[in-house]
Amino acid sequence: RLVHLPFIAGNWKMYKTVHDAVLFVKELKNVVKDVIDVEIVVAPPFTAIHAVAEAARNTNIGVAAQDVYWEREGAFTGEISPGMIKEAGAEYVIVGHSERRRLFGETDAIVNRKVIAAIAGALTPIVCIGETLEERERNETLSVLDRQIKDGLDLVSAEQVVDLVIAYEPVWAIGTGRTATASQAQEAHAHIRTRLKQWFGGDAAERCHVIYGGSVKPDNIREIVMEPDVDGALVGGASLFTICSRRFTSSCASSCCSSYCCSRVRAIWRRHLAAAAASRRSARGPAPRCSRKRPPCSRCCSCSARWRSRSSDSAVRDRSSAARRPRRHRACPDRR
Repeated sequence: RLVHLPFIAGNWKMYKTVHDAVLFVKELKNVVKDVIDVEIVVAPPFTAIHAVAEAARNTNIGVAAQDVYWEREGAFTGEISPGMIKEAGAEYVIVGHSERRRLFGETDAIVNRKVIAAIAGALTPIVCIGETLEERERNETLSVLDRQIKDGLDLVSAEQVVDLVIAYEPVWAIGTGRTATASQAQEAHAHIRTRLKQWFGGDAAERCHVIYGGSVKPDNIREIVMEPDVDGALVGGASLFTICSRRFTSSCASSCCSSYCCSRVRAIWRRHLAAAAASRRSARGPAPRCSRKRPPCSRCCSCSARWRSRSSDSAVRDRSSAARRPRRHRACPDRR
């Protein structure tokens, strides 16, 4: 199966003011600035999307909205359109979260309209699906997933499915303290990928991210993402803390089934960074050479070897002249 980078998204729900969100992102980007083998996305409340997007500009952190409405504009009090989300700076949008389905009555038909509208608005949907406790106890998990995939992605083309992120979130494991085992998560993810292959083709099934989203915590993510069909995680309350975010990214980077891909990506990036550094050095030209017979400065590498070769001669020089404070090197940048 095609392997790709693990995908970690943090859903902040109705937490954090604009000020809190910006401070969090500024701290987070310092923590994950060197992470190149995990896709990182945060989903702040609507009011903080623009500020968070500005704080995350030119970093490896993507921004998502937590919901969207399917109309472009109109008399829909309290709703927000794909164009508004895109203009605010988000690239992703969460659609069909279990809390939206349970608390606000969202159906598969509503989810489908939102998915289509998000794609039309140049947003990447993170489509949430999953069964309730009653449905699992009745052994209806797979049939529920079939219905949600088929109805929620109705009229979506195979080319559009390629760019989707599908989050399997067992509703019975959210906010209850219960967590699906790694084998349970793998069973559901494998079934989802099988249905995607059956209905949208092998390429769509291989390239679409299928992530897990049921009460994910730093303590259980490592085991879950090691499963072959789990491509990452949609994290809820645990993503509100920077230390947890760091543990999530490090766990996925070290344990995801795409570790071979990650090592290849790291090798490519190392070569890229080395080439860029060599290009910058050649553009600056040779380092300045010191003509004075005095200790080299920390940045003047050209005269360091010459000075070390004369160290034996320096030892027998007149003590008084050696003790004199040397004048600054005009050729050395850190002596100016």
